[in-house]
Amino acid sequence: MGEVNPIDLLTGCQPEEEKGDVNALFDQIDWEESTRPDYREKYFRPKKPLPKTEEGLSEFWITYANEWIAAKEVIIAPGSEVTLTDAACYCALVVQGHGTFGTFACEAPGLLRFGQISGDEFFISEDRAQKGITIKNTGKYEPLVILQNFANNNPEVPLSI
Repeated sequence: MGEVNPIDLLTGCQPEEEKGDVNALFDQIDWEESTRPDYREKYFRPKKPLPKTEEGLSEFWITYANEWIAAKEVIIAPGSEVTLTDAACYCALVVQGHGTFGTFACEAPGLLRFGQISGDEFFISEDRAQKGITIKNTGKYEPLVILQNFANNNPEVPLSI
């Protein structure tokens, strides 16, 4: 599109003695590991369903078995109201549907322009996550889909495939 970004957007976080040195940046990449032919076989994690706890609620671990991050996909059926409980704080992103998230309206934006407010992102403290938060899908036909993103602080994250 003709946009040219300054080099410091790429190298700005480097130590002072390496500032602007693109080769030093590329030297940090583990090329053998990044280009291994069995990359998918080694690192792919299939969705891992959680046992059903409520009617209208489906949960799947979609990022797990690593020491850094984890994520769950939460699907709430149309017209259903559920209470989500978790062991740790998380960021929730609404990616499909609309409803209520606790006392707030929530919806996945169809088109969001710069400066517009949306109701698709929530932060849930550890205390609230452990007590539970009520979520309702007010849609008639479409599921309400939420991605829960955890740091490395959730003891419920599966450690293996």
